[in-house]
Amino acid sequence: MSSPTPSRRKFVVIPIIILLILGGAIYYVFFRGHAKPTGPAPGPVPNIIELLPPEAPVFAFFDITTLRNSQFSAELSSLAGTPASDPDYAEFVRQTGFDYERDLDRAALAIWPGPSASTALAIAEGRFDREKITQYALRSGRVTKNKDIDIYEVPVTAPTQDGRGKTTKMISFAFLAPDRVVLADGASLDPVIDHSNAKSSDAALRTRMGRVAGAALFVTARSNALPQDLSTLGIKSGQIERILRSIQYLNLAGRPAGGQLKVEAEAECNSVANALQLATVLDGLRWIGNAALADPRNRRQMHPQEAALLDSLLRLVEVSRDGKVVRLRVNLMPAMLGTPAKPARQKSPNQP
Repeated sequence: MSSPTPSRRKFVVIPIIILLILGGAIYYVFFRGHAKPTGPAPGPVPNIIELLPPEAPVFAFFDITTLRNSQFSAELSSLAGTPASDPDYAEFVRQTGFDYERDLDRAALAIWPGPSASTALAIAEGRFDREKITQYALRSGRVTKNKDIDIYEVPVTAPTQDGRGKTTKMISFAFLAPDRVVLADGASLDPVIDHSNAKSSDAALRTRMGRVAGAALFVTARSNALPQDLSTLGIKSGQIERILRSIQYLNLAGRPAGGQLKVEAEAECNSVANALQLATVLDGLRWIGNAALADPRNRRQMHPQEAALLDSLLRLVEVSRDGKVVRLRVNLMPAMLGTPAKPARQKSPNQP
């Protein structure tokens, strides 16, 4: 059997790619200063999060079935139109029978952000044809064992950190049950497979997570997930850095409600005084953003839809404070996010 081309290899473990894109996007949004908030939705912590290592600084959860079946998603999809299909992914679906848009139901991630790259563990639930997926993986990968569980390791070609080249890394995955897969990028699967020896979860973190665990999507992070050198984020003010250092926990949650996605972000500071200062800074940034958008020169440098989205967010976002917790709330509507569908990018003959 001929070896799969590099372009096909990247789809061997498409679930982890999709999950890491989601987790990475939320990490970027949260820690690069572009948070798009959600409202609190208390609830029990999903059981698949209990399978992840409790010491991770960032946890994320996605109820993909709820999001996929929401009116918000339907309206957003209708605005975006039908994108041109990717032939490599179409071939992956044909070979494995798995289409993440149809077959992925829930996902949970544990993320360890790093200065140059992040590592992650993800657990995905859905409908998987194990025989087809493992056969496809073994076309370019290998299988090892931990106890009685087969662990598949597959090489994946990915861009380098500077975006100027490509590198090959190993992605690993294993089936925990017919409808449950664990995947790893730069991390070991052992803590999930050997879950009987897992440490007890962090009670303080669970309390914070419980404030948003009823949402269709949420992220909970400890303060040690923040970059150690805040100057890398362009922060040069000692006062703002001190305020950010006072944050102990971060939450992000989103839940569809009719044709809207209710979004809330909250930051829990170590004191009421620091929370008050954080709320004041956020209000000030909103005023600065409105002033910047009012300048025609700034608007000309932005795509019209980006400018319209930023303008809507600045007008609709609400900043509030409850003791040591500062919250940002906004209701997103499909028209704010929908973009015309773009055709699939044409690849050159030498490009994987």
